[in-house]
Amino acid sequence: MRPVLVGAQVMQAKTQLRASDAYSAKVFRGTVKQVRHAPSNIQHVATYNVVIRAENRDLRLKLGMTAHITLTVSKKDDVVLIPSAARRAAVRMS
Repeated sequence: MRPVLVGAQVMQAKTQLRASDAYSAKVFRGTVKQVRHAPSNIQHVATYNVVIRAENRDLRLKLGMTAHITLTVSKKDDVVLIPSAARRAAVRMS
Protein backbone atom coordinates (compact mmCIF):
# COMPACT_ATOMS: atom_id res chain seq x y z
CA MET A 1 0.00 0.00 0.00
CA ARG A 2 1.08 3.52 -0.61
CA PRO A 3 1.50 5.77 2.47
CA VAL A 4 -1.18 8.19 1.21
CA LEU A 5 -3.77 5.41 1.06
CA VAL A 6 -2.76 4.11 4.47
CA GLY A 7 -2.96 7.63 5.91
CA ALA A 8 -6.45 8.16 4.51
CA GLN A 9 -7.64 4.86 5.97
CA VAL A 10 -6.10 5.57 9.37
CA MET A 11 -7.62 9.07 9.51
CA GLN A 12 -11.08 7.45 9.34
CA ALA A 13 -10.25 4.78 11.92
CA LYS A 14 -12.04 4.35 15.21
CA THR A 15 -9.48 4.32 18.01
CA GLN A 16 -9.35 2.54 21.35
CA LEU A 17 -6.41 2.79 23.67
CA ARG A 18 -5.49 1.28 27.01
CA ALA A 19 -2.87 2.82 29.28
CA SER A 20 -0.96 -0.41 29.75
CA ASP A 21 0.07 -0.49 33.41
CA ALA A 22 -1.89 2.23 35.14
CA TYR A 23 -5.43 1.66 33.83
CA SER A 24 -5.36 -1.63 31.96
CA ALA A 25 -9.11 -2.22 32.44
CA LYS A 26 -10.13 1.28 31.25
CA VAL A 27 -10.68 1.81 27.52
CA PHE A 28 -10.20 5.36 26.28
CA ARG A 29 -11.81 6.30 22.95
CA GLY A 30 -10.35 8.77 20.52
CA THR A 31 -9.91 9.90 16.95
CA VAL A 32 -6.87 10.10 14.70
CA LYS A 33 -5.97 13.76 14.18
CA GLN A 34 -2.76 13.43 12.17
CA VAL A 35 -0.62 10.86 10.40
CA ARG A 36 3.01 11.97 10.19
CA HIS A 37 4.45 11.31 6.74
CA ALA A 38 8.01 10.59 7.84
CA PRO A 39 8.12 6.80 8.27
CA SER A 40 10.60 4.84 10.35
CA ASN A 41 11.84 1.84 8.40
CA ILE A 42 12.89 -1.08 10.61
CA GLN A 43 13.57 -4.49 9.01
CA HIS A 44 11.75 -3.43 5.82
CA VAL A 45 8.59 -2.42 7.71
CA ALA A 46 7.53 1.21 7.51
CA THR A 47 5.88 2.62 10.62
CA TYR A 48 4.21 6.01 10.87
CA ASN A 49 3.68 8.17 13.95
CA VAL A 50 0.04 9.05 14.52
CA VAL A 51 -1.45 11.80 16.69
CA ILE A 52 -4.60 10.65 18.50
CA ARG A 53 -7.01 12.86 20.39
CA ALA A 54 -8.45 10.78 23.25
CA GLU A 55 -11.16 11.40 25.79
CA ASN A 56 -9.44 12.32 29.04
CA ARG A 57 -12.02 14.22 31.11
CA ASP A 58 -10.75 12.82 34.40
CA LEU A 59 -7.10 13.55 33.44
CA ARG A 60 -5.96 9.96 33.92
CA LEU A 61 -3.81 9.95 30.78
CA LYS A 62 -0.45 11.63 31.22
CA LEU A 63 2.31 12.53 28.78
CA GLY A 64 4.80 9.71 28.30
CA MET A 65 2.46 6.89 29.33
CA THR A 66 2.71 3.66 27.36
CA ALA A 67 -0.54 2.63 25.70
CA HIS A 68 -1.79 -0.26 23.60
CA ILE A 69 -3.77 1.17 20.70
CA THR A 70 -6.33 -0.53 18.47
CA LEU A 71 -7.17 1.21 15.19
CA THR A 72 -10.27 -0.19 13.51
CA VAL A 73 -9.96 0.79 9.86
CA SER A 74 -12.78 -1.38 8.53
CA LYS A 75 -15.31 -3.78 9.98
CA LYS A 76 -17.36 -6.37 8.11
CA ASP A 77 -20.19 -8.47 9.51
CA ASP A 78 -21.24 -11.96 8.39
CA VAL A 79 -18.11 -12.80 6.39
CA VAL A 80 -16.31 -16.08 5.87
CA LEU A 81 -12.60 -16.01 6.75
CA ILE A 82 -10.42 -18.24 4.61
CA PRO A 83 -6.80 -18.79 5.63
CA SER A 84 -4.26 -17.65 3.04
CA ALA A 85 -2.73 -21.13 3.03
CA ALA A 86 -6.04 -22.59 1.82
CA ARG A 87 -6.15 -20.14 -1.07
CA ARG A 88 -2.59 -20.98 -2.07
CA ALA A 89 -3.36 -24.72 -1.94
CA ALA A 90 -6.41 -24.23 -4.18
CA VAL A 91 -4.30 -22.40 -6.78
CA ARG A 92 -1.70 -25.20 -6.85
CA MET A 93 -4.38 -27.86 -7.34
CA SER A 94 -5.91 -26.26 -10.42
